Amino acid sequence: MPKRKESHRVRLYTSGELELSGLSSIQQEYARIFVHHLISRRIFDRRLKGQHFIPMDSRIIRNYVPVRHVKPILDYLADTGQVERTGYSEGRARRYRLSDALQRSRCLAYPPKSSIVARKLVGLRKERADASGTKKRAVHRHLDHWLRRVRIDKQAAFQFVIENQDRIREWMSSLAEVPMYAEKLAADRLHVEGSILAIANKDWYSTVCKYGRYHSNITSFPKVLRQFLKIGGHPLTEIDVSACQPLCLSVHLHDLRSNILTSVSLSEEQEHLLHTLSLFPVCCASEERDDAISYQKDCESGMFYKRMQGICEIRELAQVKHKVFADVFFGNKKSGRLLDGFRRLYPTMWRLIRYVKRNSYKHLAWTLQRIESNIVIDDACEVLRVQHPSVPILTIHDAILTPPDSACLVASILRNAFHRRGVSPQFKQRDLALPLTHDRSLVLHDQNPAAINQWMREDARFSEIPFFEDQIENLGRLQSFSRPTTGSK
Repeated sequence: MPKRKESHRVRLYTSGELELSGLSSIQQEYARIFVHHLISRRIFDRRLKGQHFIPMDSRIIRNYVPVRHVKPILDYLADTGQVERTGYSEGRARRYRLSDALQRSRCLAYPPKSSIVARKLVGLRKERADASGTKKRAVHRHLDHWLRRVRIDKQAAFQFVIENQDRIREWMSSLAEVPMYAEKLAADRLHVEGSILAIANKDWYSTVCKYGRYHSNITSFPKVLRQFLKIGGHPLTEIDVSACQPLCLSVHLHDLRSNILTSVSLSEEQEHLLHTLSLFPVCCASEERDDAISYQKDCESGMFYKRMQGICEIRELAQVKHKVFADVFFGNKKSGRLLDGFRRLYPTMWRLIRYVKRNSYKHLAWTLQRIESNIVIDDACEVLRVQHPSVPILTIHDAILTPPDSACLVASILRNAFHRRGVSPQFKQRDLALPLTHDRSLVLHDQNPAAINQWMREDARFSEIPFFEDQIENLGRLQSFSRPTTGSK
């Protein structure tokens, strides 16, 4: 009975424009499961963008498509232009992607007709859940408990994607609050609707990577659609840590210093850290400024990205964050304007970054992810699990989602978790409902731009947007746009 129930609940996610008339009935079913695998990889893996090819060895395909059907199916999909493949030689292709036409099409979900395909889908789901090889602990099962209680207003989310994507794309793209997400809804409708259907059909996915991060349907869910998520009929509030990744570097420095100070005998690596990297500057005797303290204070006060913005002279603060991550923290660049400016401002932190990345530039990202998950998951969420098990929580790496009436409690516990690691970050707490709503909008035509600007200045939700004055000037030139509603329906 349990196996039959599990097989009954699995769904195939495929494109409404998928054309398989040239294949036999059983090959059509296996072709849909191949397309389902491509869509699922994109839904649940945020590293795979819409234009990226998805790595997939032929041996992986043969796990759920019989060998005799693999080549005819892949050749048909490639010849009809529905699937693109790269690295193709001697019947093998290493990477695949759906065509642009399919990615802009409607997503469909339906139970497989064949019981054999259904069992293969169940096996794929288990394989996907066990891919990381990290065993879940009590705190992860607690997060799974609340994940399974998430509900979504499917019809409203579909209406938002279908009807509003063209009408509000230009306006939403001008807001720094949700950069570039409107274009993603338009160009990647297939995977966006697939994400909605996965939650609506209770096709839950959760796994813990080897760096401690908890990945689920919510972590990969599009940001602009989180307004339609609810737990127990209540909307959600997001509690986000400002400059979390840069601040985790300060936590790593605290840990290294603490280990050196508390060690009875120093190891060879600790001696190298102590003498070569100069992790303990003699500030008291020489009155030299400890740049590590300045770095931590800048991260805690929200000035870090602004200082980096002054160096690289980029107007949009969101773009500054991506450039800092790419050039300084997680990239492999050896020089550059932003990199040289960071080195001058924070020489100690730069030496630490070079040390962590001495074997591979990827090690810093892995180290900071471990620290982040240790604070958010192993500390804050564990405290909530033990002391407040009835408080709903969902995590998006360095952010926690919870109903509004629990936001203050969750923020306090998250703040204490960071305090125990020696840092005091700022928190951004906001209702996930966007200024634009799907059900009630007032479209203004040919209104006075001055009146529009005045109305937007009076709305406190726009006060946090960087370059707000420039944004509303751009909005005033639009012929029509949707005015946000203030209350719930």
